[in-house]
Amino acid sequence: MNKLEELYDKYCTLDSKKNIDGNSKEALEAVKQSGHALAYISNPSEQVCLEAVRQNGLALAYISNPSEQVCLEAVKQDGLALAYINNPSEQVCLEAVKQSGHALQYINNPSEQVCLEAVKQREGALQYTPSHMFDSMISSLPDSLKLLSSSKVIRELAEKSLKKKI
Repeated sequence: MNKLEELYDKYCTLDSKKNIDGNSKEALEAVKQSGHALAYISNPSEQVCLEAVRQNGLALAYISNPSEQVCLEAVKQDGLALAYINNPSEQVCLEAVKQSGHALQYINNPSEQVCLEAVKQREGALQYTPSHMFDSMISSLPDSLKLLSSSKVIRELAEKSLKKKI
């Protein structure tokens, strides 16, 4: 056994070679302690998946074909879990950007409402808004932030553009 395996065995509650039944009480208790325990659970039940993403939204990465409810719980816990969802619903997108405005970067063709919520949550999300919505997003900010936001975002966009050309 190498040092890494020794440390793993010493500090982790799950044995990496063990495949825990996804409907067992042991599975439920494991994901309550760490959502990432889902990686060692075979065929997790809906309840186990829900507990896992409530503990850590990014545990969504271990779930194939998550339900809408699991997706919602995941993004409520960590908006960036949106990165692991194929074709998220409008409701999932809204919840994700309410939790983290930066989740906007994972949405293809976001609605104006989703963009607005993202910018409300974090003005830096302006950089992820489609260009045709940029002006309306700036106008939705309080006057005290409009100039600051537009100059900061314009500078960031210019820097990105220059990096692409180099």
